[in-house]
Amino acid sequence: MKDALTAGWGILIEEITSGIRDWRTANPKATFKEIEVELDKRFARAKAKLLADIALASPEADLAKTPKEERPVCRECGGKLHSLGKQKRTLRGQHDAETELTRSYARCSACGAEYFPPR
Repeated sequence: MKDALTAGWGILIEEITSGIRDWRTANPKATFKEIEVELDKRFARAKAKLLADIALASPEADLAKTPKEERPVCRECGGKLHSLGKQKRTLRGQHDAETELTRSYARCSACGAEYFPPR
């Protein structure tokens, strides 16, 4: 039985395989290198999705739901972190694949250092 984290991953792989098959049909004279570049682009997009899924599966994706005694501490001073709510950030990975994350943003109550994500 698939869990919530991996539920869409099979569909993602199917999209890669059917997409590259269609691309190859449209590009029958593509060189080995061109095929590799196209595959890399498609896998980079899938990797971005997998990274987002894995990052958002962390309990710290929503710090407000994490019991205070279990919250991470400041890497600078060891002070307690408190949630500033969720914020969106777009990260860019290999092949310019973008990963958009909406996670908790935290601030240290002692030194004021801010973290996204908290760890």
